[in-house]
Amino acid sequence: MEVKKQIDQELSDIILPEHFVNNVLYAARNKRRKRGLQAAVIILCVMLTGGTAGAGYFLYNNIHVNKEVLPALEPMEKKAVNNCSGSMDDKGHYLEEYTSYQELCSELGIRLLSSKLAENNPYMLIRRETDNLNWNTIYVNPYILGDVKSVNREFGKERYTWEEGSEFSSPIDMEINIIVSESQLKHGWDKDFLGTYEFVEAYTTMQGYQANIIKDVSVTGTSRPKYCAVLVADGIRYLLKGQVELETMKEILDSLE
Repeated sequence: MEVKKQIDQELSDIILPEHFVNNVLYAARNKRRKRGLQAAVIILCVMLTGGTAGAGYFLYNNIHVNKEVLPALEPMEKKAVNNCSGSMDDKGHYLEEYTSYQELCSELGIRLLSSKLAENNPYMLIRRETDNLNWNTIYVNPYILGDVKSVNREFGKERYTWEEGSEFSSPIDMEINIIVSESQLKHGWDKDFLGTYEFVEAYTTMQGYQANIIKDVSVTGTSRPKYCAVLVADGIRYLLKGQVELETMKEILDSLE
């Protein structure tokens, strides 16, 4: 069971382009595209077997873009957090939602990086997922609104819609990864970006944190590109993503303290 949980976690940390699954499903519905489906499945298998799940657990805390290992970030550390008292899903993971970032930090019992740019965001939905043994993953969507307009979220739904602004073509979502056991610390926790991602640059924030900035080159037809930024601060990893200019993403990273 523990091996299954480890594999489930590692597969969840493989980030595929958003259009990949849709392409596979479209090919499956179209018999004339059988060869396209076969090719997609082969590509997926190659990408998965090249990721951390098939690596025999000789894991660290590397960030990969396809098979390129990005510049090293600060090391992740074991952190002591309070257990999650939420409901358990069919994978044996505990799930809980919070109404504010302050409530999340209080429930965890630790301090997390925060940005003044995220203040007064009434649409923030925070979801915590953990096995209460080794790891915690927290999703904050949307974290920073920027100047987007007409944000709309269906009650109880993770997805939301918006109208882009003059600087932000989308809000900024955030994911937080926390190691809570010696076993997970020993295994490490790689993060793999597969498919249409490319490394842009390593960036040092105003607070002195090292960050890797990655671009999703598949995003077209919008006024701004989509960037992902990954950094580790005080042993905790943060991933931010959204459609903004590169300089705006750097300003967001600089605001984290």
